Amino acid sequence: MVEYVFFVFNRKMAWALGLYMLACGSLAQSVITANYCLDQLEKLQTKESGFYPVGTFPSQRYWLSAQGEEDNNVYCTASIAYVLRSVNERKPDDRAERLMNQATRSFENYRSRRGEAAYNFWQTIEEDLPFPNSSLLARERFRLPDDYGVSAMVQLARGRHPLDEPVRAKMVTYALRPERKSVAHFASDYGSKKVYEVWYADKMRQEMDIAVMANVLLFVLEKGFEQELPDRLTRQCLKTAITEAWYFADPTGFAQFHNSPAVILYHLARLVAKDNTGEFRNERPLLTGHLRKALGETEHGIEKIMIASSLLRLGERVSLTLSAEQLTTDASSFVFFSHRSSDLALRMLPGFYWRSEAVSWALVYEFLSFGESVKWEKATQSK
Repeated sequence: MVEYVFFVFNRKMAWALGLYMLACGSLAQSVITANYCLDQLEKLQTKESGFYPVGTFPSQRYWLSAQGEEDNNVYCTASIAYVLRSVNERKPDDRAERLMNQATRSFENYRSRRGEAAYNFWQTIEEDLPFPNSSLLARERFRLPDDYGVSAMVQLARGRHPLDEPVRAKMVTYALRPERKSVAHFASDYGSKKVYEVWYADKMRQEMDIAVMANVLLFVLEKGFEQELPDRLTRQCLKTAITEAWYFADPTGFAQFHNSPAVILYHLARLVAKDNTGEFRNERPLLTGHLRKALGETEHGIEKIMIASSLLRLGERVSLTLSAEQLTTDASSFVFFSHRSSDLALRMLPGFYWRSEAVSWALVYEFLSFGESVKWEKATQSK
């Protein structure tokens, strides 16, 4: 009799436990939390040295086909680390800090080959070549020059760092170089002014990108550097970009490496929210209106997250209705970094673009850190 009662009790307990686990599983499919985002980042972060340096996050590069190639660039990892650092300043979390510290330790793999205070998009040590996994483009002559945007993001992700001043000095010196030429294909008269460009290029054609400009100014602002001529001119360029809504009119012409209105607006809003000089006072309400316009024009979950985060950091209120199921799908399809030709005659040619699921989860984590409630749609029931 005792054995029978014990058997029945255990069956009931097992049944209740099964229901509980099922409910938890259902919850995980219908609601995404900050801890869930950190779980995903923890799973994705590289643990052993190989194609990806330890601490980096994987990304894939796409070109002519839907079949992506693994790409060990530092830009995605630095962007994630900066998001984690920014959130930790408001809401400290030991696990997020650990992920961030592991990521930043990988950065010296991307230091300028010349030993200068600048960073490259791809690895510069050992035998790593440009366009990883590409039999066509993995040649030294296709290597990208050291990069303004990558250098800024690496230093932002590190927090206070001994290389801040050398990186800053190189930025200003290069921007003011006497032999500087006009960037004729930038669709504005700012192409002839000493604003911050994309590359530290000597042979490769120079480019301009307003999202890169925003990140360089963010670096200057966060590190507390005195404003110099390139800073003032670049800031004026970005004010014009907001006033004239360049990101809607011609996103590729003004940001060929971030050519999506949602992505460009995210970078601009991050700068404007941090600026305490009042320089963007008149442009702030315009930017807010453009963000709301962009929010209503995209169906992509990660783009909605980026725009909503931008509104929140600007002090606005926003509410989102999201499907966790769809957001999970969108996390793997989101294009965070891309390149299309700025020349009108070449716009029809396919461009490169990069995806990183880890970047997506970092962006969701950032949005949830603002503490706003999300209405989560019920997960679709499988038949």
